[in-house]
Amino acid sequence: MLDHLAHEEREVLPLIEQHMTRAQWRAFMVKERNKRPPRARPEFLTWVLDDAGEQDAAAVLTELPPPARLVYRWVLRPRYDAQHRWQIPSTAAPGRDT
Repeated sequence: MLDHLAHEEREVLPLIEQHMTRAQWRAFMVKERNKRPPRARPEFLTWVLDDAGEQDAAAVLTELPPPARLVYRWVLRPRYDAQHRWQIPSTAAPGRDT
């Protein structure tokens, strides 16, 4: 799985950047967001911004009204980060420091 994801980041995402305008990418993201029920959208937002660069995150966050940006920074992002959802478990034996 990790090899597959690394391949996507290394080879697929640069192709998207070369062949889609920002307007097309934004339209795609809006379409994907709208596929989710309103209650699932905060999780979608935190997933989209997971590991995003500062410039990309700022571009996404400017789409939100200021109160929503505060909720993202102070509630949604910390909650998402606390889940350690994408953390790869250590392969060390139990009880041993890694």
